Amino acid sequence: IPALGGIKLRRLTSIQIQQLYNDSRTSGRVQRWKDQTNTALTGSSVRRIHMVLSSALKQAVKERIIPYNPCDNCRIPRKEHREMTILPPEKLGAYLREAEQYGVLPMFFLELSSGLRWGELLALRWDDLDTENRILSVSKQVTRIDGELVVTKPRNSIRRVVLSRQAVELLVREHEQHPDNPLLFPSPRTGGYWSPDAVSRINRKLLAKAGYEQCGIIYIAH
Repeated sequence: IPALGGIKLRRLTSIQIQQLYNDSRTSGRVQRWKDQTNTALTGSSVRRIHMVLSSALKQAVKERIIPYNPCDNCRIPRKEHREMTILPPEKLGAYLREAEQYGVLPMFFLELSSGLRWGELLALRWDDLDTENRILSVSKQVTRIDGELVVTKPRNSIRRVVLSRQAVELLVREHEQHPDNPLLFPSPRTGGYWSPDAVSRINRKLLAKAGYEQCGIIYIAH
């Protein structure tokens, strides 16, 4: 609603869905205030719309409600390849202070100092950490498949990462906040795995509050 809500499921076509995607790129954003001028959705937002809609219609095909998934014939925006942005160490203070206020300092400090991907970071369990030798075993990652969070093997297989003493101390204090949960970084809302998308959104908020909106992915420059 309003784009597809009035169409019978059996009459839904690829052309109608494609029109929804095209319109979303130019005027798909909900107008939240009178003076809002930007109504376009990003390509990533359109891809998420496609993921949800295609998953629903895929289930309809399984239940023999429709003969095929009309999303299969639609074109979606390509992923934008953003240039890697380096945030030098002297500018990390503001970013990490914002992370601490948000309650995610251990997670983001580990991400910055280890170079782990979000999916690998969020799949970590407490028993993956050898506190005495300061070694972290990376053997899995959290990813989203057909709308569900699943744990899979990372692309670079199993590896071990040596951590700084400060990182280990932060992780120990983090675990003390939820000693009965086996996950290193459980979601405060569900107690289960964080969604990589949710953590990415938090990252953008922290960057904006720290005054670095132009950064997408940040790394420590050594």
